[in-house]
Amino acid sequence: MATHPQGPHISSVPPEPPKIHLDCSGKTSDNSIVVVAGNKLRLDVAITGEPPPVFTSTEGRVRIEKRVDCSSFVIESAERADEGRYTIKVTNPVGEDVASIFLRVVGYLLERKKKGSQRWMKLNFEVFTETTYESTKMIEGVLYEMRVFAVNAIGVSQPSMNTKPFMPIAPTSEPLHLVVEDVTDTTTTLKWRPPNRIGAGGIDGYLVEYCLEGCE
Repeated sequence: MATHPQGPHISSVPPEPPKIHLDCSGKTSDNSIVVVAGNKLRLDVAITGEPPPVFTSTEGRVRIEKRVDCSSFVIESAERADEGRYTIKVTNPVGEDVASIFLRVVGYLLERKKKGSQRWMKLNFEVFTETTYESTKMIEGVLYEMRVFAVNAIGVSQPSMNTKPFMPIAPTSEPLHLVVEDVTDTTTTLKWRPPNRIGAGGIDGYLVEYCLEGCE
């Protein structure tokens, strides 16, 4: 019985229109993303389709980083002017898909008050973009509270919870009138007076050091 050789088996992948999947972390249900001014934004966007779709439009200072399983929507350092709605469009030979996201860019305003007072004092008038802040010009021994607002182009948020009351504590001044009162073959007796300014932190004790002749 004769047999006929079979040719190579060829399979093809059916074409599939593009689809943008905006179910990545870091966004809310209305496709809005919040980023602090000065920070880098990276939103991973999964895209399906056959042949593989390509981006055909984005706006502003956005760049697209393409990877095998996902592409990323990137702004290097967010600015207040970057806030707004962005459209992402992808196409392939059998179709296209469009999605939009709203980018909210926020900064911070900080306020401080003395405990028991109702008068808050603003610590910055330009929006602060970091998440660490050093407060200065406080009075040692006084209890303070602080709070923070987030700000974007739409307006100002409700205030954060107040911090727990805290008290600035400065180091003491130096001890006074250090003298050698007595010396024997094996001992030395020292005497000094307390610092003029001890401060709210008090004094826990003293450290005593010595060096050989000629050292600094």
